[in-house]
Amino acid sequence: MDIRMVFLDIDGTLVHDRRLVPSAHRVVRGLQNNGIEVALCTGRSVLHGRKVQAELGVRHCVYFNGALTYSKGHIIQSFPLSAAVVQRMISFTKRYKLPLILHTTESAVTFESIPGQFRPLLDAYDFPPIQVIEETEWSCDSQSVFQSNVLLTPDWDDRVRAKFPECLLYRWDFHAIDLQKGSCDKSVGAQILLSHLGIRPDQAIHIGDGGNDIPLFQQVGISVAMGNAAPDVQKQASLVTTTVEEDGVLRACQSLGLLK
Repeated sequence: MDIRMVFLDIDGTLVHDRRLVPSAHRVVRGLQNNGIEVALCTGRSVLHGRKVQAELGVRHCVYFNGALTYSKGHIIQSFPLSAAVVQRMISFTKRYKLPLILHTTESAVTFESIPGQFRPLLDAYDFPPIQVIEETEWSCDSQSVFQSNVLLTPDWDDRVRAKFPECLLYRWDFHAIDLQKGSCDKSVGAQILLSHLGIRPDQAIHIGDGGNDIPLFQQVGISVAMGNAAPDVQKQASLVTTTVEEDGVLRACQSLGLLK
């Protein structure tokens, strides 16, 4: 196999119970030593994923489910939400009293304190500090928002999709969704990075565990689902490895001959 790039999801793939699995360092270091590029490819924000990127020494990242792509510290492509869409999100969530978090490259902002019932959820995903500001301090025209989190249950999904047809809705918990620009997903950000580095999609592998990994599974040469992924995600992958607790990423790389 001529593999030149490995894309890695974070939560449920490299991170378990808010911590990197110990083998994550071995995987990244080993792949890089073997001349294989490594990129994180995640639904996390830049603030949310930067610590993992720095700890692992990864030079390339696809954040916000493909809405923002970094290479060696530089943004090579971005797909922020329009100011008009963000303003509609603010109005919609305010009207129905739904907690809203807006993500830029430098901050996570909300206009009302997040209710205590949601703190365990945010803590489980090791969310970055959320800044509570007055709505009058915010300007949709001067801030680039790449993703919003809305804390609501699945019975809201159809209504939200109808209200924001230009957005991609990704549900990552029973109580939470991501909303971002509908024209992008992980496969879009990954393809931009591959083109930037001169690597073909068939020379890439992606390893992940979520529904947001499926578009990229369908674009790369080899796709690997974690053993803890849902059955419908596993069905979309070329291979299924062990769970995150069982060093699934390391075992996948070993079985593919990328690492010893």
